Parts: sequence; C-alpha cells; structure tokens
Amino acid sequence: MLEEIASYMFIGLAFTGLVIAWLGWRARGNAAGRWCPACQEDLSKDLSRTCSSCGFSSPNEAAFHLARPRWGIVIIGLSVVSLASVLLIRNDFSDSVQGFIGPVWALEERVKLPGGWVAEIHRSNDLKLTNLDRRVRLIDDGKTRFEWMGWFARFGTENPTTGETVGVGEDIDRDGAPDLVIRTNDDGDSEASRVLLLSLATRSGVYRIETRAILPEGWFMTADDDSQRRFHAIDRLIDDGWGLSGFVSKPTLVLALGRKSTWSVDFEATRAQAMPPSMSDFDSSTIVETSFDAWRSGADPQLGRLLSFATHLLYRGRIHEARAVLGAEWPGDDDPERLKLFMSGSRDSGFPNYRPDPAWRLEAFKSAIEASPRRIELQEMARIGSPPPKR
Repeated sequence: MLEEIASYMFIGLAFTGLVIAWLGWRARGNAAGRWCPACQEDLSKDLSRTCSSCGFSSPNEAAFHLARPRWGIVIIGLSVVSLASVLLIRNDFSDSVQGFIGPVWALEERVKLPGGWVAEIHRSNDLKLTNLDRRVRLIDDGKTRFEWMGWFARFGTENPTTGETVGVGEDIDRDGAPDLVIRTNDDGDSEASRVLLLSLATRSGVYRIETRAILPEGWFMTADDDSQRRFHAIDRLIDDGWGLSGFVSKPTLVLALGRKSTWSVDFEATRAQAMPPSMSDFDSSTIVETSFDAWRSGADPQLGRLLSFATHLLYRGRIHEARAVLGAEWPGDDDPERLKLFMSGSRDSGFPNYRPDPAWRLEAFKSAIEASPRRIELQEMARIGSPPPKR
C-alpha cells in the first residue's frame, strides 16, 4: 500500500514538472518589444522584417512579437521531471530487486554454545514477504543445523523469583547434556508463548541437536528444597474458560521430566506451592467477606480476585475449598443491576458472559476444568487432595 502511494506521488511530481516547463516555454508576450524568433536578438529599434544578426526574414510582423521563452523556468520544470522519474524508477527497481533476492534478515542476538555451536536470532525487514518476524538458527562449522521461524523468540527463560535468565547452554533437564531454551511464539495474533527445549548433545558427548520438549508458556526455576530446576507451566484455565485476563498472578502447574522426555504434572510439588502473597492471609470465607466490605463501600466487588483465588485453590488440590468460594454469595448476586452498571464502566467488563449466580459459577468452573488440556491431571490432583469438609 505504501509503495503504491509513493509511486502515485512520484507520478504527480513529474506531471507538476511538465506543467512548470510548459509555462516557462510559453512565457508571456511582450507587445512593446520586437524579437527575432530565431536568435532572440532585440529588434525594437530595427523596424525591418529581416534580422541583421542572423538573416531571419518574415513578411508577417506578428512573427517578431512572439512570446519569449523563460529558459530558467523551463530548466527547473525539466529538472523536476527528471528527479521524479529517477525516484519512480528507483522505487520500482528496489521492489523488484527485493522480490528477487528475498527479504533481509538482520542479526538481533547471537550467543555461543558448548561444543563450538552458535545460536542466532534474526529479524525480518519485510513481513509482507516472510509473514514471520523472527528466525532462529543453530550453526555449527558454518552450517545451519537447526532453524525455527515464528513471530517472537528469545534465548533463555527468566526465573520470576530471582530474575536470572537460565537455559543458554545449561543442563536444564539434568540428563548430562547442555540444553538451549528458546521462548517462542508461532502465531502473531496470540500473546501466549511456548518454551522450546533443545538438547545439544547425547550422554556420550557427541554434539547434535535434539528436540527434548515443547512446553507451554512458563519458566524454569529452582525450588527451595531441591537443586533441580522445575518447569512452572501457566495453565490458561481462567482466560480460556471465563474470558478473563489481567490478573497479577496466574496459577501454575509444576512439571516433572518423565520417561522419553515427556513432561507431566508433579502433583506433590504443585500442591506444595505457596499461595500468592495477595491471597495468603485468606481462606474460603474471609476472602468473600473482604470483597463484600469493598462492595459496600462502593469500590470494586473484586470478582476477578475471587475467581483467581478459587482457581489457585484448585491447582493445589483443594477443589472443595474452591467450590465453597464459588458457591457462596458474591457481591452483586442480590443486586444484578448495580453490578451490571458497575462492570460496564470498569476493568471487570472482561467478564463478557458473567452471571451473578452461584449455580452458574459452579457450572462454568466445571466446564473450564473440562476444557483445560490438563483436565485429567487436575482432576487426579483434586482427587488425592484434601478430603471434603465434614457435614
């Protein structure tokens, strides 16, 4: 689109130059003077119809009163035409050359890996041709051994506790071989990313690239009582099941490396996760009471916080407590019109289908669990979690 606009601008500039040159050539008549149309000699004092300088002769007196061209204006006009033509040809030539040789990939990041390997991230300068933003290559001895293309890429993953970047040439999965972690995003329309874990060697020390795992969005971090890094995966149960986003903390599932590079939920480690600091002082009843206090004062009814709290309980195997929160009366249940008015002008408008009804919340929560790709593990973790409360 921009290239077409530029072409039209250059054509318009050339047309303007032609108009200027034409006006300069046409100039304006000077009835008070006589000029030789052949050599431009001033004949105002010579009334004969034969030029004494060049010999031009004409029986028609009007021939000696023609308009005299303004050569300076003509030259300016022709210069504008020439400049516009060069720009137009250059624009078309650049598009043709770029279409022929392909897009240019600019080096964005380069890291050295064990065994002489080099990892590079390149960025495209023409998304129209590539339809992708980033390219990752692993190079050995000048040859590309691995290539990945997508919309986002970053070497390593950040430990949210320490801020340390891990996964560049480290043995993340503790199999005796160095690994490379690449955070990626295949789809430019999605904010979610995946973690690509590559093994750079076999246990025998023969260097090669082997895809160990492609994990969901998350990070590697070390637990307090364990030197082994665990992968904390973000499960988008809330976003996908409720259409809600923007929480300060999202619940995570701690994954463990199993046989044949498979990663499964570590029930014990996941259940042992501490609740987020903003929720650690509450239980299933006090957090609802706090929300009612805020609602009575005219502030946020904290629906997102209540839902987030219930989800964090579920991810710790405490599904009975989660159901108790969801099944309790929430702010707005007894006054749907006031809640609707509040949500229409607040950030909680992210609940597009929310209904202020405990039964609806419980059913929606159940449906969200069923839609989760980890539903079997969530259900199993809840089954072996805390026993149901006594009636």
